[in-house]
Order: sequence, then C-alpha cells, then structure tokens
Amino acid sequence: DVHINKFLKFLKTEKSLVLKKGQTPGTINANLRVLKSVLKFSVNSKYLHTNPAENIEKLLDFKKSEEVLFWSSEQVKTILEEVNSHWHDMYEFLYHTGIREGELINLKWDAVILEGNPRIKIQASDGWIPKTNERREIHLNRIALGIVNKQTHSGEHDYVFKSFEGNKIKAKTIYDNLKSALKRLGLPGSVHTFRHTFASPLVMKG
Repeated sequence: DVHINKFLKFLKTEKSLVLKKGQTPGTINANLRVLKSVLKFSVNSKYLHTNPAENIEKLLDFKKSEEVLFWSSEQVKTILEEVNSHWHDMYEFLYHTGIREGELINLKWDAVILEGNPRIKIQASDGWIPKTNERREIHLNRIALGIVNKQTHSGEHDYVFKSFEGNKIKAKTIYDNLKSALKRLGLPGSVHTFRHTFASPLVMKG
C-alpha cells in the first residue's frame, strides 16, 4: 500500500501537458477504483493473497460538497418565458421530471407509457447508455404528461423530442439556447440545473 499511496500522491501533484496542476480528487478516485478492481481480480485469480488497495480511502472531493445551484419557481417561470418557444416544452419537461439532458435527447416512444400510471423508461438504446448504465422509470405528473401528448411522431426516427428541423437534438444546441436566455436574464446555471431544481424541494421535504 506504500507504493499505491505514492502513486496517488503523484497524481495529486504531478503536472501534465494538459493540466497546470495535479489531477482532481474525482479523477484520482477513478484511478483508485480501477486499481482496486484489478487487484481484486488478482486476488480472486490467486495471483495475490490480499488486495493492498482494499483499505485505502478515496479522497474527499470538495468540489462535490459545495452548495448545489438551483432556481426558485419564480426564476424557472421567467426562464421558460425567455427561451425560444421551440425549446420551452423540453426545458419544462426537464423541470418536472428531473431527468438528465442526455436522457431527454435519447427518449424514444417505445420508452413512453401513457396508459394507467403514465411514466417513461430510462434505458439504453442505439449506442446510447444512461449514466452509470442505470435503468429506471420516471412518473409523469400532469404537466409532464401534457408535454408528451403534444409531441408529434416522426416518420424519420422514433425520438420524442426533436430539433427545429425535426431531427435528433444535439446536446450543444439545447445547451446554447438555454445559456443565451440565462445570459439575457443575468442568471447562473445550465441545463443540468433543471435536475437540481427538480430535486431541491424533494430534499427539503425529506
């Protein structure tokens, strides 16, 4: 474990061609996870008797512990009034479901259930995999259900939400349109802030 700690310290302080300083705690922890997995495999395969990395703790990522940005309901209303009308439904859908940007972009009609308990399924499809490869279902409230019902089917693809031209949405486009509106309003945030804003009242209510 002495060598492993020296390796982690090296990652923490060594400069590279890309970075002017050492790796972030998140990146170092990712390296540690890989190292632990390799050594665990070695133990299971009888190459090693013990895993020397097993008891090494991951670094604290202070960046993750910072206060999370979210908007008030009044700010969300202002943002939705400011954005281009084409993107309004998509941003409002993010606000009422808490799904990620990539999950909205890759949502297909076969993952939408409108009967009984309206919901959408977050699942891998056509070369796209959800973050952490998780599969889950998201309940649709009245507003989110209304937004889905307004969307039209395309003869070219099976995506629920579409670009101006009717094609699959590009992440940069949905990001740029929101950032332009936020800049005009003088508000901080990004597309992912809708996810934080969805979660914040749930957290406060326990």
